[in-house]
Amino acid sequence: MSNQKLKRTMNRNEAMELLKEGVISKDEFLELIKATDTIAVDKEQIKPKNGEIRINWEGMWMIVDTKVKVLVNGDLQHEASFKKGFEYKLPLENDTYDFEIRLGSMKSTKFTLSELDIKTNYLIELEYNNTWGKFSKNINLKEL
Repeated sequence: MSNQKLKRTMNRNEAMELLKEGVISKDEFLELIKATDTIAVDKEQIKPKNGEIRINWEGMWMIVDTKVKVLVNGDLQHEASFKKGFEYKLPLENDTYDFEIRLGSMKSTKFTLSELDIKTNYLIELEYNNTWGKFSKNINLKEL
């Protein structure tokens, strides 16, 4: 059987079987794969990758550690150490999100981000307000 005939009728798995059985050489296998690897894709099936929001907390020394909870639209999404810090990534699916950052069970900071471009990556670096004993409401949203 000629290579021309194999190129027209063989798929990748069939070519792999022939290679394993020693019927064709590695070079012939690679040649066949080049010929059969062209895939037709409908442009409507390709979905561009959405961006994300990264929330960073570098951590801070305290005598007693406490949990930091990240709630998005009222649902608990992440829990981490105040002392050690954390990075939480939220894949964007909407252009508006309500956030709540809870420190322990009492102190919380709430903020809403709206008019987000869901194809863009964003960064929020949390800041702690020593006066109030909670995270600052001054949210510095950066586009990456």
